[in-house]
Amino acid sequence: MDLINPFYKLHNLNKNIFTIRKDEYQDLENKIRQILVPAEELGFEIVDFGIRDHRFSMEGELDRTLKKNIVIKFKKLTAEINLSMSIPKLIDGNYFYINGKRKIPLFQLFDIPVVTRGKTIKIRTNCATLTVIEFKEEPFIRVSF
Repeated sequence: MDLINPFYKLHNLNKNIFTIRKDEYQDLENKIRQILVPAEELGFEIVDFGIRDHRFSMEGELDRTLKKNIVIKFKKLTAEINLSMSIPKLIDGNYFYINGKRKIPLFQLFDIPVVTRGKTIKIRTNCATLTVIEFKEEPFIRVSF
């Protein structure tokens, strides 16, 4: 299903807000492979790698999330490491189906890393939010994690 907004004009039909998700999802395997290069340089052998369809099993309740599996298996000497995981499957180039509901993925983990409201400054990261607040009493600045 293509999204049409009569008030939004696309300047570039090949690279725009509606094609970014699909393009990045299709390039996911290449990006993951680049991330694994340092492990190979350290002597780990990649035994199995790829993005595969998730096998549906009849155990428990019905699976309400459509997903794919990222398979990453390393070997070095006698040690074997399995970093495989499940990721949501992109549907119609723009959506994920999670817990029985259609979701639109965000482009990044948080919208803006630095937010100011009046004299309050918030710095958001993947780990924590740091807030700098002006106070009337000494020490005049308060930091909150």
